[in-house]
Amino acid sequence: MEPVCAGHCGSYGHLCRNGGRCREPPQGVACDCAPSAFEGPFCAHEISAYFEMGSSVTYNFQDHHPLSGNASSLASSFHREVTLSQETITLSFRTTWAPSLLLYVSCLYEEYLSIILANNESLQVRYKLDRHQDPDVFNFDFKNIADGHLHQLKIDREEALVFVEVNQSAQRQVILSSGTEFNAINSLTLGKVLESPGADPDTRRAAARGFTGCLLAVRFGRAAPLKALRPSRPARVTVGGNVAAGARCAAGAQPGDGARELAPWRAGGAGGAGVIAVVIFILLCISAIAIRIYQQRKLRKENESKVSQDEEC
Repeated sequence: MEPVCAGHCGSYGHLCRNGGRCREPPQGVACDCAPSAFEGPFCAHEISAYFEMGSSVTYNFQDHHPLSGNASSLASSFHREVTLSQETITLSFRTTWAPSLLLYVSCLYEEYLSIILANNESLQVRYKLDRHQDPDVFNFDFKNIADGHLHQLKIDREEALVFVEVNQSAQRQVILSSGTEFNAINSLTLGKVLESPGADPDTRRAAARGFTGCLLAVRFGRAAPLKALRPSRPARVTVGGNVAAGARCAAGAQPGDGARELAPWRAGGAGGAGVIAVVIFILLCISAIAIRIYQQRKLRKENESKVSQDEEC
């Protein structure tokens, strides 16, 4: 917690943003960002990380137990602790890679959730909440969201009812048929997934490819995996490859803003063609102005010469 100003939460609590909680330490008021995927005095700064190719961050929901522990009792206690009939997922991302895997949640009983950027740069959400059934597959045509721009994603599930929202505007609602509960959640992975037991072929392909780019403000229920990268956090996170924790991938950016470092100009692409067209148009305008000025000067000289000849006569 960090002090922000003197007073009481009744007066200043609204300053704590993004799920941060107002606290009243002995001196002043503070925002507790522990329940949030944000940090800073007012919980307003996204916790972010840049994922290089083949890298991953895995957040373990299961507490660390001795290997000699009873496996059946561990599974039963885990089932009691981490069984979800509802969850809220939020994250922001910037990438030009598709297909790629944004997020993968696995369970002990081969249930899973995968969020994929498909080949056509659209969003695909796959829920499998019963190992004996095929996964529910939902394709959302939210235009090109693997375009190197910052995009925000929010998924709310209430049993079989799922709400999907992109960039705080485009919304979809779908209904699951494969079940209503996550049973014995094991882990959440961002980036490349080495093992995905029970997953469908498309999820396995996306998992093997992983994610390259920026992920920000990732939250699954009460878990904030990028925040758990911090040294002061419990050892629930396993990192593979090169992940630049704390990278300010979207400093000052808003949803839909460009990301120059992630969206290089592509020869022959629509963006390159647009730039070329603008440059050509500007050059044509300059040429037209120059020609007009030249013609006016020429006409003025001709008129002056004609007047001079008339005076001589």
